[in-house]
Amino acid sequence: MLPRLLLLIGLLLSIGSWFIPGLPQIVHLTLSAFGSCLFFVGASACLVTKYYRIPTPNMVFVRTGAGGVHVIRGTGMIVFPTIHKITEVSLELTQIKISRSDSNSLPTRDGQRVGFLGEVNIRVEPNPDSILLVAQ
Repeated sequence: MLPRLLLLIGLLLSIGSWFIPGLPQIVHLTLSAFGSCLFFVGASACLVTKYYRIPTPNMVFVRTGAGGVHVIRGTGMIVFPTIHKITEVSLELTQIKISRSDSNSLPTRDGQRVGFLGEVNIRVEPNPDSILLVAQ
């Protein structure tokens, strides 16, 4: 809300002061310069609030595109969707269940079929090399 308000006020001061008759030239120039600065600050604030991404504590972002590959953990970074791509990598413990029974059971060398039920817990190490490997 505030960045858009700064944009509007800056635009009004930059352009609107020229439609008020009777003001000295220096006042027109001063209001236009001040309005242009407010417009620039408002535009910058709009860009930052729209494109600044911060990962949650159990998440890491891998940003690719212009500027190379960056692992973003704990801090934020500006991400423009047209030139950057974000890959989210979870640092939480993930559980995978494996079940092989009935028609999917595993055959053995002696021709018997064996059912299998297993559970695997995996987790990504929180270092940049492991995170980049998982993001591929």
